[in-house]
Amino acid sequence: MCLVPSKPPLGPHAVNMSGPHSIPVSWEPVPEGFVHGVLLGYRIFYTVKSIAGEDVRKLTVNTTTNETALRTTLSDLQNYAVYEIKVTAFTVKGDGAISHSLTAGLRKKKTVSILSGDQALISGGSVSEWLGRGTRNLKVVGSNPAVTTKL
Repeated sequence: MCLVPSKPPLGPHAVNMSGPHSIPVSWEPVPEGFVHGVLLGYRIFYTVKSIAGEDVRKLTVNTTTNETALRTTLSDLQNYAVYEIKVTAFTVKGDGAISHSLTAGLRKKKTVSILSGDQALISGGSVSEWLGRGTRNLKVVGSNPAVTTKL
């Protein structure tokens, strides 16, 4: 007899990205009749898939919630990273079926405004961040943390 959930929690869903280093995640409970034991909580697994567009595979991290929680916030995450997120429910006998993957990414907030036909104003980031992203022909505009670049 199976004493772990035979169906995964429904979801997960990324809830409004709350900041540059965190992703709120929510899910629905395991469908009724498929828990097969006493639900103790949920485990959320997340892995970095890529950083700044480069494919990487990093160690999977997990966090645990109690049996009534249907959301958590993944924090201390990396900017420019794309995460694969999965959720499972567990009982005293172990983890149940794992949900489908959710892919969510983090980007620092930046504003791009077109100044003329071949220039853009980028604000909300440091010059070194944009140099690291491979942009060219950068110059600081005034004392604000803004740069222009040829398009």
